[in-house]
Amino acid sequence: MTHQFELRERQSQPTLVIRTRSAVQDMPQVLGQAWGAIMHYAGQKGLQPSGPPFVAYHNMDMQDLDLEIGFPFA
Repeated sequence: MTHQFELRERQSQPTLVIRTRSAVQDMPQVLGQAWGAIMHYAGQKGLQPSGPPFVAYHNMDMQDLDLEIGFPFA
């Protein structure tokens, strides 16, 4: 299989995130709680996400993942 890579420069994107740690088996609950908390906060501020939710992984320790869980906002 051949892969093609392309480097793209993008404008900065404001986000709301929660940084936390989780074991991989707890991620469904952790993600749901974080996304719910972010949407609750955004709603109080009159904000709407400008794209789908995302997760940034800062390590790959499956029992102690360092995560940024969030949404982009315009």
